Amino acid sequence: MGLLNKKILIALLFITGSSAFAEVNTLDESLLRGLKSTEGTAFAPNGENKKLVYFWATWCPSCRQKFQNGDLAKLDQAAGVELVAVNTDKEVERAKNFLAKAKPSFKVVRDETKALTNALGAKVAPYWAVLERDAKAKTWKVVAAEEGADLDKMHKALGI
Repeated sequence: MGLLNKKILIALLFITGSSAFAEVNTLDESLLRGLKSTEGTAFAPNGENKKLVYFWATWCPSCRQKFQNGDLAKLDQAAGVELVAVNTDKEVERAKNFLAKAKPSFKVVRDETKALTNALGAKVAPYWAVLERDAKAKTWKVVAAEEGADLDKMHKALGI
């Protein structure tokens, strides 16, 4: 792709507000290990080779719905998958209050440094990405990433 075509693509993505994850093909494991719970404890990923990283906020109606109707819990229970719900609220107390009521069965974290958020190009909530582990390289391949909360697309990307 020529330089002019790349500039046009970037301009179109900027104008439409779309996120371009294609620029990021792999992520270092340290980006996941940099996440922390709402209480400030370090995130400890489980041994699953697929991660669904789901960016959400308490002000987002479709995000709250995914917590309350069990959609996210079902994804987390799929064989070989770990759901990592990344809260994007500016105020951690809002997230804590919501989580106290919702009582999710999966891990909820925050990306205080925005390293993972920026690497995946997550600019809105909801936003999701499916990562697959490359154990030898100690990296995660970005399989899919998209704005919105389309469960069918998430299932397809996860292979479930």
